[in-house]
Amino acid sequence: MATNIYKGTVKGRPISKEEIKDIFESILTLGSFKSKHKVSSNQNEYECNKSYRGLAIIISNESFEILEQRSYCDVELKMMQETFGNHLNFTVVTFKDLTAQQINWVVDIACEQTQFHRDSDCFACIIGSHGNEKPRPVDSLPTCVYYRDHCIYGVDNDTVTTRSIIEKVVGVEGLQDKPKMFFIQACRSKMYDGSMNKICSEHGHEILVRDIVKNSFNQINIATSLNPLSSSASKPTDNDTIGSMSKDQDITEFNPPCADDCLVVYSTASEKNSYGRVGVGGWMLYSLHNAILTQIKRIDQESSKINCIDISRVLNDMTYYVSKYFEVDESSESTHPKGMEKRKVPVVFEHCFPKEINMDLRKLKNEDKLDLCRKYYLGGFACLPFLWFINSIWFFKEAFLKEEYTEQKQIRSYVIRSMIGTVIWTAIISVWIVIFQLNRVSWGDTADAMSFIIPRGIP
Repeated sequence: MATNIYKGTVKGRPISKEEIKDIFESILTLGSFKSKHKVSSNQNEYECNKSYRGLAIIISNESFEILEQRSYCDVELKMMQETFGNHLNFTVVTFKDLTAQQINWVVDIACEQTQFHRDSDCFACIIGSHGNEKPRPVDSLPTCVYYRDHCIYGVDNDTVTTRSIIEKVVGVEGLQDKPKMFFIQACRSKMYDGSMNKICSEHGHEILVRDIVKNSFNQINIATSLNPLSSSASKPTDNDTIGSMSKDQDITEFNPPCADDCLVVYSTASEKNSYGRVGVGGWMLYSLHNAILTQIKRIDQESSKINCIDISRVLNDMTYYVSKYFEVDESSESTHPKGMEKRKVPVVFEHCFPKEINMDLRKLKNEDKLDLCRKYYLGGFACLPFLWFINSIWFFKEAFLKEEYTEQKQIRSYVIRSMIGTVIWTAIISVWIVIFQLNRVSWGDTADAMSFIIPRGIP
């Protein structure tokens, strides 16, 4: 896992697109291979049999030219690196304080990694910044109705629409029919334009029907043919029931809430502010981190029953955690009605996953751990005492700190023996070094023969 954090500005100079390309190339060359390949057990699960878990882009902005600083940025970055790198085994690329243009560059370059995506199970994008929703007119609608596009701020106060980021990733060939996850920690408050102040409609949540269809329809056929979220939805033809409509009737459909195989998680509802806390980070990202940790603990405790993280359960735990432990305290502000000083901020997510996502996090079985520990112990007798030292470090937790299991007693025995062997060899080598240094001169040619001296050049 790459733990480096690449800043948008280095020595007072903004990093270029070519430098960002070099960053991706250096990290993806050493991508995090999964320890095990999980083959989907049924057709209702996404396949997880590729070499890599996938690419995770993490972007968090702290210092803005105009907007207020997000002082918990570093906490977010560290937390997301741990979550997606250490726990979920993604190949992580992390950036801090990017301009809007640099954010676009990062997404574009990430989408160009076609071969890596082909060898990956999924994709993740995590962004923490300021944000809002800007009006976007739609030509086909009455002039009084507008959509709003959610926007993410770069440190230069310019914006990137969340929709544009998602559309770029959805268009990547190597990610077709694979889960693509987006976690957006940013405000969604409205930004008004003077010319757009009548009606706003959140993108993707409403379908406007201009004319009421008067003819009777077969409701089952309509549900199948018009449902935009159904991956099996068929387009109506002249032979279908909808063909009985008169030509002057007009039904306007809009895009579904999110694209196929996508999950989009917002830290707050439309028209609302998002919140974070110093030392904690953004509330949604903090709760996501804790939800995944909860799943991992459950795997450790019930390793014989549970072998993978269920993303749907993570989402439920995340929303529960936010609603239970976080609330806005604005009692000092007189603008809020009585009883509304302390309010909950809900996490909102939408997805179009036709299958379940189960990320296999199984580690070595206990019998495999015992076999590996035994091999390292025996290997130390082949004049390789450093294997005993490694054995002592790697398996110390398994031998002494984990809850008891059948193979633990034997592992503990090998670890103790490895520790003893390490101490004995360390003592022998230390004594030999002292004896040799004390007798170096008196041993003469014999000592020279046992020495290795790097020759110096003649000036």
